[in-house]
Amino acid sequence: MTFVNSPKKSARHAAKELSYLRSSLRRLMRKLNLKPYHPRLLHGLLEDDPDWRLQLCEIIRNQISDERDLLDKIIWPDEAYSSCQAT
Repeated sequence: MTFVNSPKKSARHAAKELSYLRSSLRRLMRKLNLKPYHPRLLHGLLEDDPDWRLQLCEIIRNQISDERDLLDKIIWPDEAYSSCQAT
């Protein structure tokens, strides 16, 4: 019920609130297939971001005319994950 009411509550705080040992709570969470919540800070969009995106698109479009397989050479990361790693 603790995680239903507060799904973002840390396992440490939940264990304290329920008077459980953290190891017991972790074992119970694993048994119920619950995963601990780890907050990640993401940076907000800046005012220049749309301009930078447009500029990148124009650069890629111009380069594609010279190099047809350019898009195959680019590694396209998951934006949410890469944003978390940058901070």
